[in-house]
Amino acid sequence: MGRVIQPYIVVTRANTLTEPLRQYLEEWFHREFENNSIEHDKPRWYALARFENIFIGRCGILNRKIMVGNHPMRVSGISGLTILPEWRRMGIANLILNQAETFITQELKTEYSLLICRDETAPFYLKRGWERIDSATYFAQNSGMYRFKKTTMIFRCVHRQWPPGDIDLCGLPW
Repeated sequence: MGRVIQPYIVVTRANTLTEPLRQYLEEWFHREFENNSIEHDKPRWYALARFENIFIGRCGILNRKIMVGNHPMRVSGISGLTILPEWRRMGIANLILNQAETFITQELKTEYSLLICRDETAPFYLKRGWERIDSATYFAQNSGMYRFKKTTMIFRCVHRQWPPGDIDLCGLPW
């Protein structure tokens, strides 16, 4: 019988991390998501999975006011949930996202969480109760506004209808 691995999962403020660890997490994000041509906002918090002295998973968390149609809304963004390849398919992404969703709901008290993901990863989030949003999602870059070509998903922290309309992230994507 295999050994049960129980990583330590914690949500921590980004500004409390050492500079080398913050830089490592940012580089990990860029390596995993391979789109260095788009400037991204930096997380304010991280949900981190650690086993012994190794960080094996990461997820950024932001909190921002966005626009959905004509409705200003405060949402929490999930950014760059990823697990080291040798630690995948062990449930660690679920553990990290559980911790992030609890933090967003109980500590940040936002009504919704929002993420942008690749089409091939959407089923993971759908199984967890996230919902696909078919509206266009726009974000800012120095050269202007752009439309995401990836999947936008929300997680309802309250039982309230998501408003109709296109989504403006009102700044850099996460």
